[in-house]
Amino acid sequence: MLDFIVCGSGFKAAYTALKLREMYNKAKISIKSKFFGGLYSSIEKNGFYLDMGCHLYDSNNEKFNKTFDIDLKEIIPVDTNYGSINNFGFTEDYVIYDFRNHHNYEELKKSFLNNEFNIKKPKNLYDFYKSRFGNEVTSVIDQFCKKITGRSSSEIDSRSHGPFFFRRILMFNNDKSLELKAKGYDDLIAAQSYSVHDYSKGAITYTFKNGNKGFLDHIYNILEYKEINIIKESRPSKNIIEINSAEEKFQKINTPLHLIYFTCDKFPFTYLHDYSDNPVFRISSPGHYSNQIIDGLSYICLEIPDPKNQYSKLEIINLSKEYVVKFVDAKFLHYQFFHTSYPVFEVSDKVISKNEIDIFSYSKNDIMINIDQYLEKFNLN
Repeated sequence: MLDFIVCGSGFKAAYTALKLREMYNKAKISIKSKFFGGLYSSIEKNGFYLDMGCHLYDSNNEKFNKTFDIDLKEIIPVDTNYGSINNFGFTEDYVIYDFRNHHNYEELKKSFLNNEFNIKKPKNLYDFYKSRFGNEVTSVIDQFCKKITGRSSSEIDSRSHGPFFFRRILMFNNDKSLELKAKGYDDLIAAQSYSVHDYSKGAITYTFKNGNKGFLDHIYNILEYKEINIIKESRPSKNIIEINSAEEKFQKINTPLHLIYFTCDKFPFTYLHDYSDNPVFRISSPGHYSNQIIDGLSYICLEIPDPKNQYSKLEIINLSKEYVVKFVDAKFLHYQFFHTSYPVFEVSDKVISKNEIDIFSYSKNDIMINIDQYLEKFNLN
């Protein structure tokens, strides 16, 4: 009988094990993890399940829905409302940086339109963005990289672009963006998704009851149904899959991250990203969109990266109180500290081999595609 051990603790491990079950119906499959859950873990506090990371799901992602056996009749639809802030203003409906309200907008626009897109693969993130958007735009992006990681984008591997939300940029209004997309700028410019393709028009953004806790409970049930065990100690096996084995080749940039939770009766945004000089990076409302309501209140979460490790717990809590009061009347609930698990690495010449899973993948869809490709080439023993 074929025997597999998948070593990992989160989404990648669960997906890999479930894909193996699709491929090898009678194989023995186990996930080795001392603390299964990863970024989908949660903390129980005063009756709430506090998400350790904010995750939403897409009803049109057939690969995800099929593999995880999602019943769309049982999910919680989320009516999303996004926003973003930079040093020059606020933008609704987008979580990405809005270059249109930058005080040097005309120079940024000119630099972008005059830039000759370079299809070569630069090693560092600064050159990656420079090849796409030009010098002026890249200088703005570089400041945000420093806010999140404490490093210039010139020190970050170009393959680590996923967590920074600058794959496409918001430089024009929607009509102008669509016009330019038709002229060869499709991979560079952001536009409202419903106006770009039919894919998103019928899509439902959703979550689970109790948020990440609900999704993790669902994973446990699916793994049990498909006879995939979670084990804490390894056992002999000829087919061992180390989810993050490639990380040993690279120097990861770990940024301390503070999570601060507040209770409030409502919050106007699903996600709000802050690209300004304020230390806060994101404020989200997972308690609200997962329908966790106790006595008329739910919870929101602030994320504050601290690359220089300069803030004390008390300073972070006070800073958060000053920030959140701009939006709602809220009461402090919980503080949590941990090192971010963003796939951000220092510049390297090393490559991911065919015997390793790509550790630079960031979105759920990219992760699933890369794991599929890996399993197709996996050498059975």
